[in-house]
Amino acid sequence: MIDGLTLSHDIGHVWRALLEAYAYAIAHHVEVLGEIGHRTERFTVSDGGAASLEWMQIVADVLQRPLRRLSGHPGSCVGVAWTAAVGVGLTRDWSGISAFVKPADLVEPRREVAAVYRRGYGRYRDLYRRLEGHSR
Repeated sequence: MIDGLTLSHDIGHVWRALLEAYAYAIAHHVEVLGEIGHRTERFTVSDGGAASLEWMQIVADVLQRPLRRLSGHPGSCVGVAWTAAVGVGLTRDWSGISAFVKPADLVEPRREVAAVYRRGYGRYRDLYRRLEGHSR
């Protein structure tokens, strides 16, 4: 469902709405993690979506937090393998992954759009709650 769609919108508007909705979903996950005691402090992005500076700017703007992109990242499999190594006790050192990935640029949030995205996130959460009530 795309809330607020009219005949004056074109495919570019729909595409941007999808990117923003995904960013709102990330913000929702961050909110839920905070509610259960897992405060997020850093945001590191990699792989396909991270290659789009426009998309990462949207995510940074929605979260109002900087995103660190990675340079030469070999793929998500490295992160999964490292997480598995920690999980089974082969290492306890999360920083060891830095041998495989290098930090790149930082995507800074734009303060001037914060209010717009706060309102958008409020609409997203309201719609989410209303749709959630219909699924039961």
